Amino acid sequence: MRHYTPWMAAETNASQRRSTILQRLAHDIRYASDLGPVLEAAVDSALMLVDAEIGAVSYADMSTQRYVLAASRGLSQAYVAGVTTWSLHEGLAGQAFGLRETLTVTDLGASREVPRPVVRTERLRGYACVPLLRGQRRLGIIEVFDKEPRAFTVEEVESLELVAAFISSLVESLVTADELQFLRDERAKVLRQWTTQALTAADTQRRDVVRALQAEADSLVKVDRMTGLEAGERLRRLADDIAGADLEWVDMVPLVREAIADRWRTQSGAPVVLDLGKWPATLPLELTTRLYLLMHGLVQSATRAAESSVRLHLGGDDDVMWVEVTDDRPRAPGGDPVLEVAPDIATTIRGMEGTVLAASRPSGEAGVRVILPLSLSRPEVGKLTARERKVLEGLTLGTPNRAIAADLGISPKTLQNHLTAIYRKLGVTSRAQAVKFL
Repeated sequence: MRHYTPWMAAETNASQRRSTILQRLAHDIRYASDLGPVLEAAVDSALMLVDAEIGAVSYADMSTQRYVLAASRGLSQAYVAGVTTWSLHEGLAGQAFGLRETLTVTDLGASREVPRPVVRTERLRGYACVPLLRGQRRLGIIEVFDKEPRAFTVEEVESLELVAAFISSLVESLVTADELQFLRDERAKVLRQWTTQALTAADTQRRDVVRALQAEADSLVKVDRMTGLEAGERLRRLADDIAGADLEWVDMVPLVREAIADRWRTQSGAPVVLDLGKWPATLPLELTTRLYLLMHGLVQSATRAAESSVRLHLGGDDDVMWVEVTDDRPRAPGGDPVLEVAPDIATTIRGMEGTVLAASRPSGEAGVRVILPLSLSRPEVGKLTARERKVLEGLTLGTPNRAIAADLGISPKTLQNHLTAIYRKLGVTSRAQAVKFL
C-alpha cells in the first residue's frame, strides 16, 4: 500500500492545477473567433501558473523592428504606451528574443541591463521572459513581473514555456498579417517609383525624337524634290520611334539596393550585402515587379534566420540570369535549403519558368539560387520601336518578308530598312539570330 506524505499531496495538487489551467487555455484557443481575448486568456493563464499579477504578450513587427503589445495585465498606461518604442533586440527581453532562450532575473532593481526607466518607475523586480518560437521564426515574447525580488523555479519556467508553445501559432498569424501588409505597402511604393522612372525615361525619349523631327523638317526645306521620298521614309522611322517611346524599361538595381538591401539591413540589424555580377542593365517593368517580390521574399526569410549576415547575389551568363540569397545560419548536415522556400515564392518562380537549386559560397554561407531564362529580360528588345517589334514578331512566326510587309501595310524596301535597324539594335547579323530575342 502506497503512503502519501504532505509534500507529495501538495505536488499532486500543483500538477492538477497546472493541468486544469492549461486545459482551459487549450479550450479557449480551440473555439476562439477573435485572437484578442485568447491572448488575454494566455496572459491570465501564465500569471496563474506562476502566481503573479503582472504580465504581457508582445509580438514582433519585423518591418519596424519593434514590439506590438497584444495583451497585458497589471501594467500602467505609461508602460503600455512605451512598448512600441522598444527595439526587438533591446535589453533583457531583446536577449531572450535574440537568443531564443528563456531568461529570468531575480531583481531588476539590482540589474545593470535594464535600459527602460519605466521599469524602475513601476518598481518591477522579479522578471521572466519567454520567447515565442515556431521553427526558425522568432515571433515575440511573454513577460511576467513581480513587485518583489523573485527566483522563478524550474517548474514555473516550464509552465510559461508551455503557454508560449500553446499560443505561438496564434501569434504567428498576427506577425504574418503584418508582414503581408508591409509587403503590399512596399510593392505599391516600388511600383510607383518604377512607374515614375519609366515615364520619365519615355518622356525624355519623346523630347529627343521631337527635336530630331524638328531638325529633319528643317532639312526638308533644303532638299531637292526628287529626294523627298527618302526624307519621308526617314520621317516615318522617326514617327515609329515616337510610337515606341511608351515602352516601360527600367534599371532595377538602384531600387533593389534601396528597397531590399539597405532597408532590410536597417530593420534586421544584419548586413545585407548586394553582389552584382552580369545582370541586365534594364528590364521590362512587369518583370521587375515579379523579381522584386521574389528577392524581397527570399531576403526576408534569410534575415529572420541569419546569425549575422545575408548576401544577395544577382548574376548570369549568356543563357540565364540568377538571384542567389545565402546566409550564415547553422544548418543541419544533409539539410536541403530548397525545401525551405516558401510556397508563394515557389509559385512566383514557376510563373517565370525558373528553377531553384541549393547554393553555397566559399565563405561558408549557404542558401538558394533561382535560375531564370535570360529571354525574360532581353533589354535589347526595349531599343526597338513598336513597328520594329511587329516586324520581329513576324519573323518568329516564320512568315516570308513579303507577307510581313503586306500585313504591316509597308513596301518590301521599307521592311528591309526595318530589318537592318533591328539587326543593328540587337547586335545580330541574321534572321535566325534575331528571332532568339522573342
